[in-house]
Amino acid sequence: MSYFPLFVDLSEKSCLILGGGAVALRRSLVLREFGAKVVILAPELCPGLSRRLAEDDGMTWIQRSLQPGDENLLADWLADTALVVAASDEPAMNHMLAAAASTRHIPVSLADDPAASTFLFPATVRRGLLCAGITSGGASPGLVQHMRRSLEEAWPAWLADVSTQLHDLRQTVLDGTGLSLQERRGLLDDMVSQVLAQNGPLDQAQLSDIRARLSQAGQDNRVIATGPEKGSSDD
Repeated sequence: MSYFPLFVDLSEKSCLILGGGAVALRRSLVLREFGAKVVILAPELCPGLSRRLAEDDGMTWIQRSLQPGDENLLADWLADTALVVAASDEPAMNHMLAAAASTRHIPVSLADDPAASTFLFPATVRRGLLCAGITSGGASPGLVQHMRRSLEEAWPAWLADVSTQLHDLRQTVLDGTGLSLQERRGLLDDMVSQVLAQNGPLDQAQLSDIRARLSQAGQDNRVIATGPEKGSSDD
């Protein structure tokens, strides 16, 4: 079965990770990269996760293990939680957490059991606002990592600046009052073609040209809306 790639905003949202090992570390780093607040539930932490926790005020640690009979505590831990990752070395506890999360309609990923997960934690590649998520549906983590490395090599660093620039310019173009929808789309397509052709963001001359086109279109639109000035003639 193929999984639908759904992108969600996790900025400032709480995500709970069960486990304190290498998998928990990798998952927490990705979630923090996307702005999530991470809560680690584990009796102990691996050295890398311990160092990260000391450096990052966006992460907190609940220093205890999950045990049978902790259902009442789970209700507190899962309150206002947007996403759950079960990555401990105790499958029974992973499934206990997954069941509690699913009952509350909280997306949950089990690191050791994709079939029991309600979402699969993807490998990600980012350049600024441009992001790709990769999964094999649990079939081959090795293939996923190979494809991630291929994308990392294929996507140049300048895409980060380009994605941010085009994001800002898109709203400017869409807010323009003098261009038709088709003309706006054409201008946006032109910008994409330019940055891809020159392997980098638009320069000041190109930005000035875009502003001039928008300004002229706005002036033309105002003239059409108001008509000729009073007293004018064609004589």
